[in-house]
Amino acid sequence: MVYAWIIVVVAIFVAYSHYDEVNAFQQREEEESCNFYEGSWVRDESYPLYDSSACPNIDYQFDCLKYGRQDLNYLKYRWQPNNCDLPRWDGKDFLEKLRGKKIMFVGDSIGHDQWQSLVCLLHASAPQTPIIHTGSENSSIHNFTIPGYGTSVIFMRQQYLVDIDYEDKIGRVLKLDSIKNGELWKQMDILIFNTWFWWNRNDSGKPWDYIQIGDKIVKDMDRIEAFKLGLKTWVNWVNAEIDLNKNKLFYQGITPTHWKWDGKAFLEKLRGKKIMFVGDSIGLDQWQSFVCLLHASSSPQTPIIHIDDDFGISSVHNFTIPGYGTSVIYMKQQYLVDIDNEKLGRVLKLDSVKNNAVLWKQMDILVFNTWFWWNRNDSGKPWDYIQIGDKIVKDLDRIEAFKLGLTTWVNWVNSEIDPNKNKVFYQGITPTHFRVDDTNNPICSDKVDNSNCYEQKWRRSGLSASWELGVD
Repeated sequence: MVYAWIIVVVAIFVAYSHYDEVNAFQQREEEESCNFYEGSWVRDESYPLYDSSACPNIDYQFDCLKYGRQDLNYLKYRWQPNNCDLPRWDGKDFLEKLRGKKIMFVGDSIGHDQWQSLVCLLHASAPQTPIIHTGSENSSIHNFTIPGYGTSVIFMRQQYLVDIDYEDKIGRVLKLDSIKNGELWKQMDILIFNTWFWWNRNDSGKPWDYIQIGDKIVKDMDRIEAFKLGLKTWVNWVNAEIDLNKNKLFYQGITPTHWKWDGKAFLEKLRGKKIMFVGDSIGLDQWQSFVCLLHASSSPQTPIIHIDDDFGISSVHNFTIPGYGTSVIYMKQQYLVDIDNEKLGRVLKLDSVKNNAVLWKQMDILVFNTWFWWNRNDSGKPWDYIQIGDKIVKDLDRIEAFKLGLTTWVNWVNSEIDPNKNKVFYQGITPTHFRVDDTNNPICSDKVDNSNCYEQKWRRSGLSASWELGVD
């Protein structure tokens, strides 16, 4: 939880440093045009910067260590910009520089996480100093104050940044052109805003009933357009009301969602639907993981029926969840395009997807992947010749073959799939999951030699970089 906060902390730290101990850092930043946001995560054995189980101010649902998480490797990384070094975190120095200042996070649970992480960082830096918390569990404003420094770290829950007002006749109204909390915000020395996730919510937890812009009130509208209008209102408020010589302001970019998986709700939404994964073992892994998620989410009394060859094709496996009528299907088709048996042998046809396209169109959701098998040169390769148009060759440049095959698949999707009826996803290329030799042939996998590949050095397929499997 600490890591996403690091950039904001550094920015605040630098903003309130006046050419003292960070002077050298600032000069180096100017010389090298350092960008805090371009860099990578590097392992640092001195991390983490605080122990969440020892932080009395953290909510229980975020206390991974207290509740027994065993894998601690994720705590051992710090952000390293490409062209400079960040100042080492010094909580006491931070508090000294921000003595008497008010820091407020405004937004949803992403901002809430950042706020709690900062509070825990400060607690770890001054453990003998009690932190005073004001605000009830259901309050929209929570304030942690560090006595002795007079520093306040505040969180305001306002998921949309713009106002939600209760109107007697119609209920809760999201007002895209109204900000009433601005006077409170202007009292802060530092403001960190975020908003996004709640704009797409359609469930019963959505905290508004209508949307208003100007004099127009509607039941709903395009959410992206609503987001733009709301954010524009906030931007206009910032430009008109914030004096950057007095107030420091940050806007957090959109981060990955942290919503909890709800398998039963998922099954309910996909009642009677057919979901098919098409591709190689990467797609197989995704399919099996998905089936396990649904099995864990459904009632133990709900058996999942597994049928091979349910569609008259031996390479197809179908799991159906009775009671929901949801089918999760896997089709092994490593190249997406066809492989046909001809008189001369097995032919990989780069311009044909006719064999299975009719079945694909029967699906509600399709998840495709292909890549690894295009580079295979060993005896396990499932074709003998390659055909494009009327031309048949023994082999050709595999990247070119991949492009031609993928173009055929893309053309089929564009011409045959109706986005209003079928949803199509294409999985990007992931790191290979088998060890390969210099010719990209697997030499360490269960199917090849049944060997244990743990701690073996593997090479990404098609790349010169290496990575360690099972090594921290």
